[in-house]
Amino acid sequence: NTFDFVHSQQSAEHWKEGLVPEIIWEICRVLKPGGLFYCVLDTPELFARQNRGKDEDPTNACLMPLEWWLEECRYSGGFTNVRSEYEQTMKDHGNSFHNLYDWDWFLVKK
Repeated sequence: NTFDFVHSQQSAEHWKEGLVPEIIWEICRVLKPGGLFYCVLDTPELFARQNRGKDEDPTNACLMPLEWWLEECRYSGGFTNVRSEYEQTMKDHGNSFHNLYDWDWFLVKK
């Protein structure tokens, strides 16, 4: 119950799959009620869009579909997916990377 926002940039796909529930629970624990967890990550869908091989980076220990991540956030942290509420505002911001890069991401709320 300390932070309003937690940001993970291109790191979650490197977490050990078995530790994901604990990591998400810990993120939930440190967020204030209504706090946001914003995560940018590689997914199999992203690799398919970019014609990349899933095995190109052997450190991607948790290369999972975006829906898998959202389900983990729901189950392990009680998070709610709020991407649709913020996506356009984020894209419209003048310094947004969302217009520069094709990265998968999610935004969930405690």
